[in-house]
Amino acid sequence: MKFNINSHTLKSRLDKGLTIKEAIEKPIIEYDKFTYNGFTGTIGELSKKFGVKYQTLRSRLERGLSIEEAINFKNGTVYTYKGFTGNIKEISKEFNIKYETLKYRLSKGMTIEECIETDIDDDKNGKIYTYNGFTGNINNICRNFNVNYSTITGRINKLGFTIQEAMEVPLLYVKQNNLTYKNKTGSMRDLCKEFDKDFVTVYNKIKYELKTFEYAMDSTKDPYKEE
Repeated sequence: MKFNINSHTLKSRLDKGLTIKEAIEKPIIEYDKFTYNGFTGTIGELSKKFGVKYQTLRSRLERGLSIEEAINFKNGTVYTYKGFTGNIKEISKEFNIKYETLKYRLSKGMTIEECIETDIDDDKNGKIYTYNGFTGNINNICRNFNVNYSTITGRINKLGFTIQEAMEVPLLYVKQNNLTYKNKTGSMRDLCKEFDKDFVTVYNKIKYELKTFEYAMDSTKDPYKEE
């Protein structure tokens, strides 16, 4: 609502013969009607329906708040999902999602849609991650980037990969265990850990720069070694 006036109120005022300017600028009065969560009524009717004092509700509306903000003012940020508007507690109750879960997901930067539509059981599979600007749990990330869920969870939970490593390293390199570097033999990940080399940097040099494993290891700086 660009001019902060309800369509029902505007129509009612125009029907009474007011000009568009008068209809928009006229102060709110007790018989103006507003719609909130599917219920349309006057300030008095809304105050009774949603438990907000009449004078408080009217004062907030006259200060320029929307009807959603006026009713939920004391209860924090207002969200709208599938036509329902409310604060975190009201949203959690309406859509049967735990308040703590909803609050946690919102704090992680997820949209209200992502918060509600994420499968509840997915939270058991780990924390919230961010990969390539996308934030969500493992299941969300796998769906968004079209990768196999079991592969990613296995790499993170069993192999200790970061989310970046789990998403970017081909299976061939994960299973290759016979590489040798400075008389040590093992997987690429184990050897990177042994010699304090960044795994993703080494891998990228092999894949994208077509370097040998030995060159990639030699040319990757030890992050803990002083210059």
